[in-house]
Amino acid sequence: MATRWILLPVLFAAVGCSWSRFDDVESDAPVVLLDKPSKMSAGFGVAVATASFDGRARVLVGGASGMHPAAMFDLGAGTSPSTAAVDTGSCSQDTPCYLADRIVGLDTANDGAGASAPDSACFIFGVGQTDGAPRYGLVARCADSVEYTLAVPDPVFTELIKKDLLFQDASNPPPPLALGTDESAAPVLVAGAPTHHLAWFYESLSVTPRQVVAPGAPEADFGTVVTALAFGTGSASAATAAEPGIVAVGAPSAGHVWLFGTADGRPVGCLGGPAEFGRTLASGRVDGDAFDDLVVADGTNVTVFSGAALATLAPAEDVTCSLAALPAGAVLASFGCGSRDTVAGCPGGFG
Repeated sequence: MATRWILLPVLFAAVGCSWSRFDDVESDAPVVLLDKPSKMSAGFGVAVATASFDGRARVLVGGASGMHPAAMFDLGAGTSPSTAAVDTGSCSQDTPCYLADRIVGLDTANDGAGASAPDSACFIFGVGQTDGAPRYGLVARCADSVEYTLAVPDPVFTELIKKDLLFQDASNPPPPLALGTDESAAPVLVAGAPTHHLAWFYESLSVTPRQVVAPGAPEADFGTVVTALAFGTGSASAATAAEPGIVAVGAPSAGHVWLFGTADGRPVGCLGGPAEFGRTLASGRVDGDAFDDLVVADGTNVTVFSGAALATLAPAEDVTCSLAALPAGAVLASFGCGSRDTVAGCPGGFG
């Protein structure tokens, strides 16, 4: 197979498809092609995540989901990034390991070993079992090559891992596994397994899983996409735990995005929208206040919800999936596909 590369700038919130937009940033912008390691034979660049510490950015590049490895690259401090992988040990051990559809990076993480200082620049990339772990769970690898396994709720181990992964037919695609975080230095980690309507999360710097369950009958693809919103100090650069935030779990076939409080895992609301509402989720500081905001795509538009407004939601036993009951000012913006500079029209699957 011919050598392939991944073009790096797609990682960073670029809008449109024109390089001219970067001209005012740097006349000689460090645009590089990352070299595909020889052991990565399938889907180089299908999944990408970033993490950083000491001013240096790391990127983990995965292959196709399933039993494929991932490689870590050191991008340095903004100049002269390395194009060769500095670590190809992710998901490459003898014990079977399964890459997730979406992988995530944690600037600061806890490997559960009781060390005096947290680990730095760690990536959660799938399902596996590292040395010393009692059973399979979410597997991680850090920039210093530390590996660890996060325990998962019993239903996840029984239904997803034991039945679907460990004894799956190699000719069939693996069941999907989605991962997400907020944008803080020590983020909440969220995971979803839609084939079994399962979702769970780990509080900031915690190794204990907490399952979240939507009221009523399980929705067909609950857990397809997941993310988290950090509120207050935890979104700052310091690696401190955030104030209680929100975990968001999408069920796009129903047009729902379920919201759960990270303080106790109870539902605090449900956003309901048009067809495919919740097929893609993202979080971050959109309006510049102390709250992460929630970005939700449907089949036509992208809508941005105020984290400050969502933070006022309280746990409730009776949750209705709609936008009508949201606090005032909850919708910051909603937009469809347009044109900018020399880019006209939209590709299929906007959002």
